[in-house]
Amino acid sequence: MDTQITQEHYELFFSKNSEYYLEVLKKKDENKTSFNFSAFLFGPFWMVYRKMYLYAIIFLCFVIIETLLEDFVLQNYFPTYNPKGIQSAITIGIAMGMGYSSNWFYLNFAKSKIQKILNNTNDQNSTEQIKIQGGVSWIPVIILLSIIIGIILLALYADGYFNV
Repeated sequence: MDTQITQEHYELFFSKNSEYYLEVLKKKDENKTSFNFSAFLFGPFWMVYRKMYLYAIIFLCFVIIETLLEDFVLQNYFPTYNPKGIQSAITIGIAMGMGYSSNWFYLNFAKSKIQKILNNTNDQNSTEQIKIQGGVSWIPVIILLSIIIGIILLALYADGYFNV
């Protein structure tokens, strides 16, 4: 049987900005939407900061596939069209989707993690496990940023940008 998740469990999990996420949780219970400006601006960086690694990988795969499809369609069906306006609109649309959906994903992620901890540990260990599994971390943000910078540098090198 599932143990009931309390506000204190959520506070432990959310760590930083717990007041914000508790307010968002209340809005979700009232079927109201919310917008997360940090997720809108930083997308996958916000996800890894909040320890949502699988979500970040899925999001990045979606963006890569969308970009490849976009380039394919624009190059093959509209070769003389300057696609900057369309690309900007799609990018803003993806960012808006991230801003409006991120809180919903994060709350479901938190609920799932907390419930799993409560079902699999005793009361003494559950508090510590919730703190460890939740919260935030800058290390994955730095790693993701390093990977992206590395990929950009490799692409520039392969393109001959660094030839002197």
